[in-house]
Amino acid sequence: KKKSTPAKEPMIRREVWASVLLLLSLIAFLAFFGLEGWLLDGYNWLVGSLIGSGRPIMPFSLLAAGALLLYKRKGRARLRVGCIMLLPVFFGAIRHLLAEAAAYGPGLSGLGALAESGRAGLSGGLLSGGLAIGARWAISQVGAVILFVLLFAVALALAVALNPGAIR
Repeated sequence: KKKSTPAKEPMIRREVWASVLLLLSLIAFLAFFGLEGWLLDGYNWLVGSLIGSGRPIMPFSLLAAGALLLYKRKGRARLRVGCIMLLPVFFGAIRHLLAEAAAYGPGLSGLGALAESGRAGLSGGLLSGGLAIGARWAISQVGAVILFVLLFAVALALAVALNPGAIR
């Protein structure tokens, strides 16, 4: 008779990740309301540089991901948390495609301009804007908007655990 191996404990417990995400959501909400401080300024600089115009929904994504980890005790939550955290990226890409008129030059100067306009909320920043620019180059402006709207919708559906049977 074989001995069954006990289930392995995760290296970092779910409550620790939930606490980190909830603390980050507090920082994000304080930065969202325009409060100042070196930590809030650093958050705005980093998140603005990366996802630019997707920054306004980042506090809500962090809060939802933290709450999901805190209250969902059983089962896997990695897919749902990942989808929740992708929502600001896809949202930033959509806004970048709909509002972007400027072209960014090649090389580091173009990346710097993309990060700068992301911090100002005028583009998607390095990550969202870069994805949007690549998609626009590959499948046109309209195709890229449709792609990111679909990706946003799928990520949202997976984040709330919506399945096709629940839609009927």
